[in-house]
Amino acid sequence: MSELSIILSTAQIRGVSEGAVASFRRPLQPAPSFDEASGRKRWITPDARRKAGAKAEYLADRHGRFNIPPIAMRWQPGDVLWVSEPFLMVGKTVIFKADGKDATGKRWSDYKPEDPDGVHKWKKAMTLKQEQSRFRLRVIKCVSQNLLDCTTGNLIAERGKRTAVSEKDMMNAYLTEWNDRYEKFPAETNPATVRVDFEVLK
Repeated sequence: MSELSIILSTAQIRGVSEGAVASFRRPLQPAPSFDEASGRKRWITPDARRKAGAKAEYLADRHGRFNIPPIAMRWQPGDVLWVSEPFLMVGKTVIFKADGKDATGKRWSDYKPEDPDGVHKWKKAMTLKQEQSRFRLRVIKCVSQNLLDCTTGNLIAERGKRTAVSEKDMMNAYLTEWNDRYEKFPAETNPATVRVDFEVLK
């Protein structure tokens, strides 16, 4: 078991706080490359995972889908992830930008969620110390999944709620956000991703 930091979007942080978000997704890295000999995509396992017992490489099937066991991925079941997020200090109290609350859930009225007017000087998420984090997530499952294979259930688990009336509109909105965040892994290419399901530790 490893303890690692994870950065989530503002919407996901709020969803975790409300108990509604139970999953996140990242591009499979390093990005798979095309193997001319087999005519399929090939994923090369990172050195650290090879040492843990994973195979050196994995070939996609004829549909471009991978079946990669968790041992080869960055996150594995049982890992504990502590959430890094933008914050500032008020005395010895940590206030979080996502919702203007402290670690106890108390709302600080002087700090608007996301600080839309840019009043305060927030510290970057990566500078948050582990002991200051308010959320710890235990990984339950890791699944390799092509982006366009997402189900409505997957999206709700990642977003915490339905974001549109129709499934098509919900998917289109999700793919637009994906492209804004991961320009090197455009949705149109149906990139290989890792879906991580988790539970929030009390």
